[in-house]
Parts: sequence; structure tokens; C-alpha cells
Amino acid sequence: YRLAAELDGIGFLSADRIAASLGIAPDSPLRLCAGMIYALDDFTQQGHTCCPRPALLEAAEKLLHVPPEALEKGLEVAIAENKIVPEPVLAPEPTVMLYPRRLRLAEMDLAGQINVLLQHPSPAWPMPYTSLGNLYFRLNAAQRQAVELAFSHPFSIVTGGPGVGKTTVVSQMVAAAIALKKKILLAAPTGRAAKRLTEATKMEAATIHRLLKWNVTARAFDHDRDHPLRADLLVIDEVSMLDTQLGASLFQ
Repeated sequence: YRLAAELDGIGFLSADRIAASLGIAPDSPLRLCAGMIYALDDFTQQGHTCCPRPALLEAAEKLLHVPPEALEKGLEVAIAENKIVPEPVLAPEPTVMLYPRRLRLAEMDLAGQINVLLQHPSPAWPMPYTSLGNLYFRLNAAQRQAVELAFSHPFSIVTGGPGVGKTTVVSQMVAAAIALKKKILLAAPTGRAAKRLTEATKMEAATIHRLLKWNVTARAFDHDRDHPLRADLLVIDEVSMLDTQLGASLFQ
């Protein structure tokens, strides 16, 4: 089952067939643990960072075809080996949420990094009103407030439905930062989104992977908490497409 965990291209189902041909029992703790991890990873492929304990046991039962007590044993092994992390929650009703270890660590790190930004605000920037063109003064009150708040807070989220003018807000943020002679970095999760950001701001935008310089050999980013990006303003567009692990890497 280490084949499924450590080698690209060999999943749990292939490893399970090999194990069966070698005589590994269906209720082997090795198989039950690996099956639990695979079932939980399947939830993450749907966009979740965790799932309720009953939902994971139900999914694992369909995969492993073993009795409930065997499923419980497999989950115990995965938790004991620190491959699955349980997290009790109280709302909307008491249950235990189960995380792949990597996503629990990333979620906690992401929250911690954002908290660092919020607890250590930088000085507010003056708005360069005299340097901004007519487009800025045609912004509505909410759009103008979004630009001004971004210049007085260390961390801002610009949100709203389609057509409310988020792209216009971002372009005016960048224009104001240029007027203040600030160093600006622009990025987005995908190439297409980066291209749209480039068109909106007239400045080059990169994918987040290119911005952080993904090192294929090391399987890690060159920019991390020890080698941070150097910029006064970092704008990330289409952040709803940002997953937990990439988000953690970015905020590091």
C-alpha cells in the first residue's frame, strides 16, 4: 500500500489488487488504513478539506466491503499513525471532522499567517487623489471605499457578485499604488485569470506557481517563509479558486 501513497500513477485500487494477489487479507490493518486514507482523499478531490466521521465510514464501507468494526479499526490505525487528524466540532451539530494531515496543517498555517498580517498592520498609505484620472472619481461609494480600505489595512478581500465592478476596483488599486511608486506584484491561480488581470491593470500578472517559483526537483516553492516575496502590494485575483495548500504557501 506504500505504492499508492508514495508513487504517482499507482492509486489505492491498483495497490489493492496487488495486495489481494499476494494474499493480504481484506481485514488487514494495512489495507483498512490505506482504504480510509483513499476514501478521505476522494472527498478532498471534490473540494473539501475534511468530512464528518459518519460520511467517511460510509464511503469506506463501499470501497472496502468489510464489517463496521473493521472500518472502525482502520480509522483508529490511520489516526494513530497521524495520517488522519480528528477535529471535534459543535456546530451545526456535535460531530468529529476528519482531515488528511497535510490539509489540517495547511489550514492551521493559513489561518495563522493571516492572523500575523492582521496583528501587525503597516502604516496607511495616503490616497493620491490628484494623480488619479476620471475613472477613479466615477467609482461608486462602495468601490471607492474598497480601494481606500485596501490602502489602510494590511489584508483586504474584495468580494461581490458578477458585474459589481471588482475588476475596476482592482485596476484602480493598482493605478493608485503606481502613483505612490509602490512595488506591485499581481497573480492569479490560473493562466487565464492571470491574463485577464494583466488586461485589466496593464501590468504583467503571473500564476501563483510562477510567482512563487515552483521547483520541480525539490517539489517545493523557492519563495517561502524564509525567502519571502518583496513587494509593497500583492494582488491575487480569482481567489475563490485558491485551494488550502496553495493558500498556505502563498501567505507564508
